[in-house]
Amino acid sequence: MSYKDYLSNENQLFGVREIRLDRDLTQKLLYVYNASGLSLLINESRNNDISELKVRGNNISYLSNVDYTFLNKEVDSSNFLSSFLAGFLTTAGLVNIGSDSVYNGKEYHLHGNISKMPTRNSNFYMDEDSIVIKSETHEAAALSYDLVLNREIRIKKFSNEILITDKVKNLGNKKEIHNILYHFNFGYPFINENTVLKINSTSIRGRTELADKKEEIETCLKLLKPQEDYEERCFYHHFDDKPDIEVINNDLKLNMKMSFDNSTLKNFIEWKLMAKNSYVLGLEPCSNEIDGIAKLAKENKLKYLKPGEEVKYQVSIKFN
Repeated sequence: MSYKDYLSNENQLFGVREIRLDRDLTQKLLYVYNASGLSLLINESRNNDISELKVRGNNISYLSNVDYTFLNKEVDSSNFLSSFLAGFLTTAGLVNIGSDSVYNGKEYHLHGNISKMPTRNSNFYMDEDSIVIKSETHEAAALSYDLVLNREIRIKKFSNEILITDKVKNLGNKKEIHNILYHFNFGYPFINENTVLKINSTSIRGRTELADKKEEIETCLKLLKPQEDYEERCFYHHFDDKPDIEVINNDLKLNMKMSFDNSTLKNFIEWKLMAKNSYVLGLEPCSNEIDGIAKLAKENKLKYLKPGEEVKYQVSIKFN
């Protein structure tokens, strides 16, 4: 017999609920759940990024002290950290990722603007084996550039698998700088000093002088107890083969596997912050390095989209 024979309503097992925050009715979210214990909050007001994720009731995400701030006149929209909930996924781009910089007289701010943008035409449906969330988010400026991100989040009904497929297109009439970064953030209790991190990289480089020390490179996969005055470390991981990242929590009997298409996401960053009250592991596939537009230009590493050109990105997350 089919599982459908036992049900009057499939929402008993899996579904999508549209919700608004009580204290701010302008912020719209989707509560998505499946039959295997996976639940997500997808923020329609913020690019359909994933604000929270749990598996069998266990928190996976890192939530910062910013909480669910909504961008308004009281929030500095050029200050990424003033509205950085983090959550399970914050998307950076679509022009700048990484550091602030000035290039050709224009200011580019930390991690760009796309994570602050509301979606358009967000919708959801179910097919035979998945819950599918689709949206488009525009990043544009009058008399200037016009980029659109079309996103599909596909969540399996009976297994804890998420497939994110993004297509970014230049709708303007001249070539534009384009970068993207997927800021996946993992927090307690999934992340702690006993959690095991595996990354099949063939070489590792620290982003800063501290992170590039030999002892830091050798221990970059080792997670620590929360530390006083811990300075964040970022590590660039290079892969010769298909990227394969795994996070294992034996206490929770839970592991996560991440893979991504590195034909377009050619860089991967491990963000390690083991500080007391700011305890997070970031795993970040991205299309370029994160030291600012000006440095990328100087090193001839800028990437562009021609008018009408579209690029596809894909990231897969699986929990067992």
